[in-house]
Amino acid sequence: MSHAANSSNTQVTQALVITAGRGSRLDSLTRVGPKTLLPVLGVPIVDRTLATLSRVGIRDVVITVGFEGDQVRRHVGDGARFGLWVRYACNDHWDAGNARSVAAAKPLLSGDFLLVMGDHLVDERIVAAVARQEIPGDVLVAVDRTGDREGATRLLIEGEHVVDIGKDIARWNATDIGVFRCSPKFLVKADALVAAGIDELADVIGVVDADTFDIATIPAYVPNLRRTVRPWWADIDTPADATAAECLLIDNSTKEASDALARWVHRPIENALVAPLARSTPITPNQVSLGVNVVAYGVTALYASGLLLAGSLLSFVVGLGDGLDGKLARVKQQVSKVGSLEHAFDMLYEYSWVLALAWAIHRSRGGAAPLVLAGVAVAVIAFYRSVYDQYGKQAGHSLDDAGAFDRWFRRVAGRRNLYNLWILACILAGAPAAALWAITAHACVTGLVYALRATTLLRRLDRVARPPSQEEPATPG
Repeated sequence: MSHAANSSNTQVTQALVITAGRGSRLDSLTRVGPKTLLPVLGVPIVDRTLATLSRVGIRDVVITVGFEGDQVRRHVGDGARFGLWVRYACNDHWDAGNARSVAAAKPLLSGDFLLVMGDHLVDERIVAAVARQEIPGDVLVAVDRTGDREGATRLLIEGEHVVDIGKDIARWNATDIGVFRCSPKFLVKADALVAAGIDELADVIGVVDADTFDIATIPAYVPNLRRTVRPWWADIDTPADATAAECLLIDNSTKEASDALARWVHRPIENALVAPLARSTPITPNQVSLGVNVVAYGVTALYASGLLLAGSLLSFVVGLGDGLDGKLARVKQQVSKVGSLEHAFDMLYEYSWVLALAWAIHRSRGGAAPLVLAGVAVAVIAFYRSVYDQYGKQAGHSLDDAGAFDRWFRRVAGRRNLYNLWILACILAGAPAAALWAITAHACVTGLVYALRATTLLRRLDRVARPPSQEEPATPG
């Protein structure tokens, strides 16, 4: 029986997070405190863990502390800032195995609970999936079957059942990722085994009735990133692990860029900037968004004043900053409901650029053509953006990812970055009015393609979803 397919009707709402260890292999990074307070891209590991638990519906968290435990208590407090109720258990033998940290928390736990290693970073999708899975035996272990990780705990699995576990076992076919769904039976057995002298959690799991959940069964497509992201995790034991975890977070928070400029120019620059911004500054994503909007309306003012080349060059700075705020929000786990308004504000200044450019050309050359072209362009852009958004809501994935043609077309479809290229090229050629013709034509082609593709694909989905009894009767011949 595959436990990947068997979701429990009971969502776990309690978790145990083990933060007792010192993390001596992190050397000077943890010399004065527990490694769970180590910042990764500016956010302590424990904060990332607690924020993830909160987002998947956990409300009651027990943290086992040990080495410099008071620092964790002071930092986390009662958990209210995470939307959690946090209590603490103390493992006085923190330099022994982590099974002792589980046993120390036993008086504070009841019912099924998630067990999370405090020095691991784990994809939210994995935590959410394990929280929903049923437990056939005593404990369910989330595993990765895709390869080995240096220093990781290995498992030998037959079917879905754990038959051997340890860092040095000779035969193995999976790796423990540090997330478990545990039953009350497991807690009782773990407590008894610790009392009998078994200190390591892996040794406890090797004795009890343990089954596994393969993280590869989790859907890899992430709609808001418009791309496939394999469920990920990181175990941070060394400075190299911390660096690798930062790279992993940046890579797995990167949206699939739509147009060619964003894909091959903006993305590498954003990736280079986001790490120092996250690590070394208190700048928030919303502050970046606000700054981008201020600069964006500076572009509008420059266009309206007739300073077209200066406005055009500044527009590329806006394009770069517009992707940076979202990436910063995702790597720092600061995605907010307010931030979702960003796209509406983006549309406003995007339209203002076209209108301001048209106004400047109208003032210098006269005639209604620039204003008419700008009006048509804005109307068509609003139309195809609505089509694009509605398709995503109905289909559950981006129109950019609907098929091979769409993945190609997104590189050349009408978007602000490519419109900026038209504007710059036409200004440099001494024919700024041509930019309005190019933008309008580009928008119309994009609108036509999006309308045809969305209509075709959604009709196809309608036919698949329609029950046979609702099929239209055949027309008599």
